[in-house]
Amino acid sequence: MKIVIGTNIFGNYKRQDIARESWIYLQHKHPEVAFHAVQFEHEKQDVVDSAQLIEYQDFKIDPIFGLTRSAKSFIPDATRELPVLRDILEVLYEKYKDDPIITHIGYVNSDCMITSTLVDYLHANDVHALAVSRMDIQPVDSFKQVQENGVIPTRIEIAGFDSFVVSKNWWKDHNHLINDYLIGQPYYDQVLAGIISVTGGSIYNDFKKPILCHVQHEIRWMEDTPEKRWNDKTLKGHPFDHLCFNIIHFHLQYNLIKRKPFGAFIQPEKDEQGFTRAFFDTMSLKTDNKLLLPKQ
Repeated sequence: MKIVIGTNIFGNYKRQDIARESWIYLQHKHPEVAFHAVQFEHEKQDVVDSAQLIEYQDFKIDPIFGLTRSAKSFIPDATRELPVLRDILEVLYEKYKDDPIITHIGYVNSDCMITSTLVDYLHANDVHALAVSRMDIQPVDSFKQVQENGVIPTRIEIAGFDSFVVSKNWWKDHNHLINDYLIGQPYYDQVLAGIISVTGGSIYNDFKKPILCHVQHEIRWMEDTPEKRWNDKTLKGHPFDHLCFNIIHFHLQYNLIKRKPFGAFIQPEKDEQGFTRAFFDTMSLKTDNKLLLPKQ
């Protein structure tokens, strides 16, 4: 088993730098994990024509300049050059589809640290597809501080997902189900998590063994923007996406929301895992189970 995880690096800010240091550490500790910065073609340094040379950015992980479109390619009033999630995964798949060593591809938001729990989970389970929620933590100044002192959790993000891992076979069979959602905006993560859940995959949000750690910060994606409206339009225009979104939302409202304390959502109820297994097994496209309604 070897997994290649892609992200999209933009700008320079501390949370992203700390996350990137965690990836570098992880791939050194576990050679079966590798990371790529999947960037736009125009970001590549033009060393031939210095007049076209853009400001150099050291991505610190191997870059792939394979993205050919952004929000500005198809949204006339777009304000940000956001990538399409499926494009990032497709770039990785095309690069490694014939590599017999690489078994899985993945995506992670650029400000999320990844722990060794991911590697442990992949070794212990036959993972076809996985959607991972993050654990928010108090601010830290460096990844070295995390290594030396650990982290202080503040909450589990039960309503969203910041990383996805899929086998190459899963991507080949199911990528046609994934529409052109922009990262960094609402709905893309819940829709993909729903698609993963109904096609035999799993979701992960274990507080005791977090895969993702994320410095908590102010939420910006709730602002009304052309990019947000694009994702909203995409969701509403595809009934299967809306169904998958509702599956994840139902699980949130009738199971995960019961965690204590409210707002932090750290301590699961004792029957949470049983509900999760029964619910997602019933919602799977491959199951023969029926949903049992409570007696009136």
